[in-house]
Amino acid sequence: MRAADCEFIQSGRLTANTLQCYQLGTDKCWDEMLKVTELGDGATFKPWQLGVYQDRRLYYGPVSNTPVGYVRGGVRWRVDGMNDLINYVIVRYTDEAGAAQADIVASRPESIAKYGQREMRLERTYIPTASATALARQYMYDHQWPKMRAVGCGRDIQVYDAIGCNNAKAPWIVQPGVYRDVTLPPFGVPYVDWLASGQDFLVDEVVASEKGVQLRTSKWEEIDAMDAYYEYVSDLPDEPKKRRKKKKRRAVATSTTGGSGGGSDSGSGSTGGGGNRERPKDLPI
Repeated sequence: MRAADCEFIQSGRLTANTLQCYQLGTDKCWDEMLKVTELGDGATFKPWQLGVYQDRRLYYGPVSNTPVGYVRGGVRWRVDGMNDLINYVIVRYTDEAGAAQADIVASRPESIAKYGQREMRLERTYIPTASATALARQYMYDHQWPKMRAVGCGRDIQVYDAIGCNNAKAPWIVQPGVYRDVTLPPFGVPYVDWLASGQDFLVDEVVASEKGVQLRTSKWEEIDAMDAYYEYVSDLPDEPKKRRKKKKRRAVATSTTGGSGGGSDSGSGSTGGGGNRERPKDLPI
């Protein structure tokens, strides 16, 4: 796919994967590549990553659980265990010829016994049975237990090259991978997981600027970005309020009717001489 459809991108580090993959479908090239990437390798349950970096080369391979960078706060963590918890995965799929096959099921009995059965149904087309099986197991493995998950950061932060956080990396060389938030107390992952520490999280996207970087995970959504933005704005110091000039009220006399003769008086019309005048009233503008 890289050679046939990506003429402006060269191959970088492409790790061999023996897992049977999707047959080349009708979707766009990048979508087909992402479909392959989400399968993992069917054995280690480590997530695989696909990306094109600043050298305009394609990289594909398993994600190492060794942190590639360290951050000192600024990351938003979410404890939403029950919504993220999936312990029974069903994959409905068609084979390479388009024929419907029996559903593939992956489950974690220990999690079901503790939290009840929480299901997720996935649908794929034109994939081998090995791919459908790997997809079910990989998805179940990533969601089988509730845990604290990183969402991302809504403002620019610094990424450091060592756990001491003394030397900040240039924003332009920061790449996706596993990062560690050193502001959290060191603790192990609560259940079986591919990450080495509960402080670690996988970054899928990096947004760089002259101020720093924004790290985003698969849990990042637009509403999270908006929440972070408004939280940031609310922390700004209040601007001095400008003095507003009070609007003055002006008196407007009303017209009266009376006898003949007489004249007008300062904005009030009157008819008749010696007629009674109403007291001027203040009318709002």
